[in-house]
Amino acid sequence: MRFFVCLGVCRLGFLDGCRPFIGLDGCHLKGFYKDIMLSATYVDADNCLFPLAFAVVESETGDSWIWFLEMLHEAIGDVDGLALMSDKDKGLESAVPGMKGAKELKDQYLKKKQPIKKRELYQETDEAGPVGCLIDGF
Repeated sequence: MRFFVCLGVCRLGFLDGCRPFIGLDGCHLKGFYKDIMLSATYVDADNCLFPLAFAVVESETGDSWIWFLEMLHEAIGDVDGLALMSDKDKGLESAVPGMKGAKELKDQYLKKKQPIKKRELYQETDEAGPVGCLIDGF
């Protein structure tokens, strides 16, 4: 059984002027129900994290992440220039193809000396190993 929650006030706060940047994460629930909670957060005007949506799913797989992202898209619609960030949660890489980790960008620069676009660098953090990509029309 799965359920998805995106409160209207959170959705409107994101759509009415916040940066098109969403952080995705998953965590294990340790109570009576041993499910997984997937979450989407954004940075508000005060540079604080604010919840956008969350879901409880049976397992952290590509299928559950795809379902979560489809539900999120249904809730917020298309957002121009949307950037997603994650710590490469299990199943998320298969749900959002084309994501690059910070280590991959660093290796690309050091080993191949290929230029990295300035915009790509700002989407990644240095050593934490997050994942980010732009999805047009999300």
